[in-house]
Amino acid sequence: MFPEFGQAPLCLELDLDSYEGPWQHVAAFRGRSGWLMAARATVQSAHDLLRQILIAGCDDQENPIPSWRAVHLTECRWQALEHCREQPPELLDDLLCEEEGALYARWQREMNADLAGLADRAAARIAALEARTAAATREAERQIAELNRRRRLPDTGPEARAALLAVIADIERENDEAVAAMSAERARLRRDAEAAEEMLWQRGDILFEIEPLWCVQWCASSAPTSGASTKRAGGVGFGYAQPPTRAAWRYAEFLQSEEVVADRKTRYDQASADLRAAEVALEFLQTRLKAAQNKRVGAGSVEGARNAIRDQRDRVRELKTRRGALYRDLPSNR
Repeated sequence: MFPEFGQAPLCLELDLDSYEGPWQHVAAFRGRSGWLMAARATVQSAHDLLRQILIAGCDDQENPIPSWRAVHLTECRWQALEHCREQPPELLDDLLCEEEGALYARWQREMNADLAGLADRAAARIAALEARTAAATREAERQIAELNRRRRLPDTGPEARAALLAVIADIERENDEAVAAMSAERARLRRDAEAAEEMLWQRGDILFEIEPLWCVQWCASSAPTSGASTKRAGGVGFGYAQPPTRAAWRYAEFLQSEEVVADRKTRYDQASADLRAAEVALEFLQTRLKAAQNKRVGAGSVEGARNAIRDQRDRVRELKTRRGALYRDLPSNR
């Protein structure tokens, strides 16, 4: 990782041959240039703490570089450090904001287990309550049917019929009271779950801090220099290599194409994951709308929920289109 140069943009040259990982990780950056920006992110609550260095990068054409690939560049040696005359593109700030959002979402998933299981626990309690009430109602209906059968028997006298009717009325009243109590308890459970969920989403004890570290404009040579220090086969030490042969360059191009294929597959998998998350969010918003309608809240709250659902549906359609385009770019579909 680069030292903490400070926030003023600097220029430097990267020595890709000094990268100690698999060399195809950086092969695609030969002969290219671009920008890298780093920040230290801290997410903290009363009981949890998460710190991470965020990396955002793009090439000189402002094509984003995935953060997991940009990290490889920070693991290379550098030279020719000087002040940069150009200003970094605004795209870097946008990419860094995306990394911040991804980190916060990860924190919510990993540190906020209550939020993940809250809806499931509430649904399980409500389902158990409804099942108990349904079983009691079936038993009451069975008892009423049996009493009616006895009431209709020829040898049942007028007083016995009247007594049976009174018992039937008591059973029906008790069952109606049980159903009403179940409805009230179900509404209370839903209110408690929604209130707990709002508290988790709107907790005031969450601290999210971003500390900018450095910003550099980088460039990399188009090919290894003859006699340059390169990693020996086997991964032990450094030595002086002969100029690469034509076959070696063709093999390097093949590895670079393999990296492009892997990058496309990674982007397709990420788009699929984003789509699944958006669909889950849409289902959640639809559930919230139904809850708002059942509680007969103000028209403004219901309309706001409907607008959120509309926006989320647009987001789902956009992600489906994006995933379809990435799917068509996969080599297996060409």
